[in-house]
Amino acid sequence: MLSRLPLAVRGTLYAGATLAAVTALQIWLLAPSDARAWLAVLTPFLVCTPCTYLVARRIVETRARDLTDVFERFERGDVEVVPLSDDPEFRSASVLFARLARELHEAKAQLEHRDVERRRLFSDVVHELGTPVSSLLGLAEALERPAIADVPDARERIVRAIGTESDRLARFVEDLREIAQLDDPAMALSLHRIDVAGVAAEIAETLNAVPDATPIETRCTPTPALADATRIGQVCTNLLSNARRHAPNARIRLDVALRAGRACICVDDAGPGVAERDLPMLGQRLHRLDPSRTRRTGGSGLGLSIVRAIAARHGGAVSFARSELGGLCVRVEIPSGIDGA
Repeated sequence: MLSRLPLAVRGTLYAGATLAAVTALQIWLLAPSDARAWLAVLTPFLVCTPCTYLVARRIVETRARDLTDVFERFERGDVEVVPLSDDPEFRSASVLFARLARELHEAKAQLEHRDVERRRLFSDVVHELGTPVSSLLGLAEALERPAIADVPDARERIVRAIGTESDRLARFVEDLREIAQLDDPAMALSLHRIDVAGVAAEIAETLNAVPDATPIETRCTPTPALADATRIGQVCTNLLSNARRHAPNARIRLDVALRAGRACICVDDAGPGVAERDLPMLGQRLHRLDPSRTRRTGGSGLGLSIVRAIAARHGGAVSFARSELGGLCVRVEIPSGIDGA
C-alpha cells in the first residue's frame, strides 16, 4: 500500500511516525497540568511534519525532473552527454547511466558508419556491374550486325570478348558473395590445427607452375595455428595474385613464420609500391588507388577486402607498409590459438 504513495509522502510518513513516537513518549513523561510543556512538545511535531513533506517533495521533484530531461533526450536520440549527479545516493546510478549513454553513443556511431559504408558499397557495386553489362550488351549487338556476323575472324573475336567479360563479371559476383559470407556472423569457420606455412607453400607452388609467370620466392617455417585451411589458402592466393598483377616481372617473396604466438603471412614485392599517404586506403572495398588500374588490369577491387575480412574472422589483422624490396609489404597476422605455440 505504501509503495504506491509518492516518494515525498512516504518519506514524510516515516519521519512523522518517528517524530510522533518521540512526542508520545515525551507526553507520557509530562505532568498533565503543565500546558506550556505540552505546547513545547507538540509544536515541533506540528511544524516539522509539513515542512519535512515540502522539503522532501522539492528534492524528489528536482531529481525526477532531471531524470525526465535525460529520458527525453534519449528519446530524441541525444546520447552525447549525460550530467552526473553529485549526490552520493545517485552516484552509482549516474555512473551506470553514463556508461549506458557512452555505449549507446558508440553503437549509434557504428550504425551510422555501417550505413554510410553500405550505401557507398551499393553505389560502387551498381557502377562496377554497369560497365561489364554495358560491354556485353554492346558486344551482343555487334555480333548481330551482318558485317561482323558474316566474317568468321571478327565473329570469333567478339565471342572471345564476350567470354572474357562474362568471366570477369562472374569473378566479381563471386567476390561479392565471399564478402557477404564473411560479413555474416552466422557463418562459421572450419577451424582445425593446420600448418599455415604448408598451406602457403602449396599455393605458391601452384602459382609457380603457371608458364611465364613471375616466380615466387618462399621462406616458410613451420607455423601451427588453429585456422580454416581453405580461407588461409584464399588469403595467400589473393595476396600473391595481387602482387603479380601490380608488380609484373618484379621480385615477389612469401614469408610465413610464427612470431609471438601469432601466425604471420608476409608478401613483399619489388614493384612500384604505394605512396605512404595511400597505405591506409588499401583494403577498402572496391577502391583502386591507381586510376590506370581498370577492371582489366586491377581486378575486382575486392581481393584485399576479402583478405582483411578473413583475417578479422580469425581474430587477426592486416597491415600495409613499404617493403624492403622496394615495393609493397602486406602482412597478415592471426592468433595461433595453440597453447605453447
